[in-house]
Amino acid sequence: MSESNGISSSAEGSGVDQERYLRLFEALSPLVAAQSVDDLAKAACSVVSELLEVQACSMFLAEPGGDDLVLKAATHIEPDSWSEIRISRDKGICGKAFFSGKPVLLTSEADFAEFDMEPRSELGQASCVVCPLFVRGEVRGIINIANPLNGRVFTARDVGLIEAASRVISGGILNAVQFGETVQIHAQLESLFDNLHIGVLALDRDLRVTHSNWRLRSLRGDPDSLVKGRLLSEVLDPSLYCLTRRLIRDSLKSRTVEQDRIDGRMGDKSRMLEITVSPAGLGGDASTECLIMFEDVSLDEEVKRLREADSLKDGFLRLISHELRTPLAVIRGTLPLMQTCCAKDNEKSEQMLNKIESLVKNNVSKLTGIVNSIIDTVEIENGSLKLLIKDADISEIVRSRIEFAKLDSEAKDLAWEINLDDSLGPVAGDETRLSQIVFELLSNAVKFSPRGATISVSTRRDCCDYVLRIANGGGGIAPERRDTVFDKFFQIDNSSTRAEGGCGLGLYLTQNIARLHGGSVAIVDGNSDETVFELRLPFAMAEEALG
Repeated sequence: MSESNGISSSAEGSGVDQERYLRLFEALSPLVAAQSVDDLAKAACSVVSELLEVQACSMFLAEPGGDDLVLKAATHIEPDSWSEIRISRDKGICGKAFFSGKPVLLTSEADFAEFDMEPRSELGQASCVVCPLFVRGEVRGIINIANPLNGRVFTARDVGLIEAASRVISGGILNAVQFGETVQIHAQLESLFDNLHIGVLALDRDLRVTHSNWRLRSLRGDPDSLVKGRLLSEVLDPSLYCLTRRLIRDSLKSRTVEQDRIDGRMGDKSRMLEITVSPAGLGGDASTECLIMFEDVSLDEEVKRLREADSLKDGFLRLISHELRTPLAVIRGTLPLMQTCCAKDNEKSEQMLNKIESLVKNNVSKLTGIVNSIIDTVEIENGSLKLLIKDADISEIVRSRIEFAKLDSEAKDLAWEINLDDSLGPVAGDETRLSQIVFELLSNAVKFSPRGATISVSTRRDCCDYVLRIANGGGGIAPERRDTVFDKFFQIDNSSTRAEGGCGLGLYLTQNIARLHGGSVAIVDGNSDETVFELRLPFAMAEEALG
């Protein structure tokens, strides 16, 4: 490789034409305020091409989540073709500039040959410079100039100029990206505001509407009506306006949130409305004096939902407080014993410390399990639970989980009947989550089996499904209750003195995690004195093809 290929920031040290630099900077500076990356790229290429006196100038930017650089602008290519032209960012001269973060200068046929390129002689002397574009400290693209006019070749001075230009252009790209992000955030906030189930009005000092959301206009019976700019007295029914006006007066006077309910008329219906007024002129939009929120609390379904939510919350708090209190009490009760044992240095004290350590570890594990179950439940309900799907050896998972479950079953003297088909092949799933649901089903079988009972575990293929069947004694579950056992916080025994612990989330999580894998968990028919759970999971794609 010739010495010219090693050009980097040292090009500036070789001296830069100050007059050309100032002209370039003056021409590019206004582009920093561009709000569109595409507009900036087009204008920048035009300026650079003219002031650096080249026949070709192009700009490529990295495609989000892709491996290509996409052409954003070029002075020597028709605009209609720009979006169709892509180059690999890890190959050739552009790839070298992109990954090295340094400009590359080619001045001879030998330089071009090193990149398997042939110079385009019809455009003049073979010469080009590729310079990286940095955004937020990372290379996000390249700018390329080629074929200088007047038969000359590029020098270190030209490299210095294009580097200086790239810094200004990079600043403009960052501003354009940030502007786009701001617009997107604003649109998301507008969408969120419009989709609130509560009607909202924003008012200025004259009680004139500065903003309203779709729900408010819908409550008025005309979602497409123009409310902005109208006085509050023109928007609300007279009786509703009087109460709202009083709340506004009290709220602005005390600078606190005021709330009340009224059976008033909005639109063509009488509604029980909960009205909340909040002063909003504190460090925010100076044109907005207060916010008014209208919630229709007369809707039967809404009231029912709120009551169910309150009931669920109360049940959750009672259940969790019970489940947390027991292990915490055990851990707290061991502290005096530890102090006593530590004060004595003998074999008996050491044995006692070992038992205490085991007891504390078991109860810490219970607490950790409760917290993890709550976190998993939240992630499932808000859709943020992530799975790492790959070909998982489900037979190995089942065998390892059985060994753990056997340890827990020793205290109850349970027997095991195991019939696993290891030839079934892998399933498509997250190994950690699959292990979680298999262990939950096995633990559930151990927990609810009477002393001396037998737990049977078997696997089989059913078309494209891997089927795990776990049966345990204990009397079975009535058909009408089979669906409810997968509800959140479900307990077979809801009394505070129930024999078996648990926060009632295990089967709920098991069913939902199985569904995320495209599978299912269900209670199926078995003998009258047993409960049978059946887990179904789809085989990995390669295994399906064999079927």
